[in-house]
Amino acid sequence: MFIFPIVFSAIVYFAIGFEADFEKFVFFSFALCVLVTCAASYGMMIETMFKSAATAIGSLIMMPLILFGGFFANAGDYPGYITWI
Repeated sequence: MFIFPIVFSAIVYFAIGFEADFEKFVFFSFALCVLVTCAASYGMMIETMFKSAATAIGSLIMMPLILFGGFFANAGDYPGYITWI
């Protein structure tokens, strides 16, 4: 769970053009490893709670988080009746 994120961050960090500083690279790699660990634990939790329909339920739970998490639009751009989400 740590080897792939570190290899991925070594490729992506320099391909994006981030500053070539070792401390910043280590922080980026650490943040990516933490993100992968959280995503894996989320998947295990959903699979444990809903054995037979884990893929469907996990997708239904993730969609609102992705839509309203700021990936597609800023939080201030949503109408007033949706901002509570």
